[in-house]
Amino acid sequence: MKVAFTPIDTIEEFLVSEEGDKKLFELKAYQLQLEKMFQKLYDLPIKLTPEAVRTYLDLRGLDTELHRFLLTSGLMPAFDWGNWLEGNEIIEGIRKSPSINRLKALKLLSLILKLDQQKKGRFEQSLYDGQILWLLENVFQENDSHD
Repeated sequence: MKVAFTPIDTIEEFLVSEEGDKKLFELKAYQLQLEKMFQKLYDLPIKLTPEAVRTYLDLRGLDTELHRFLLTSGLMPAFDWGNWLEGNEIIEGIRKSPSINRLKALKLLSLILKLDQQKKGRFEQSLYDGQILWLLENVFQENDSHD
């Protein structure tokens, strides 16, 4: 598996390229699968604890597939993630952000992947708590409004 992060100063160009468009299309498929799985949780008459969510939500290997795809797609921007205070605060839930633009959503996904390298389980935690789904929704939000 060859990890591919795109430099932050060329990520916008990559996203509008033919290859970037193809990768975004693949990423959209992951978003739709996650939405379908999470919809089962939203339809429940009660709110589940984080532990119950892990038991109830059957990702069927989607977590591993999505993790691998994000690492190798080139959609993740390479930037100085270690010094990005705002991003860390959003990921940790210290700072709330109702909606964000595509680039910031991709940077936050990239940050989660980097944090997962330091502390295994960070990606999985972000997946189960709905944070990754929220970020994917923000990646495609501005696209959907133009369609």
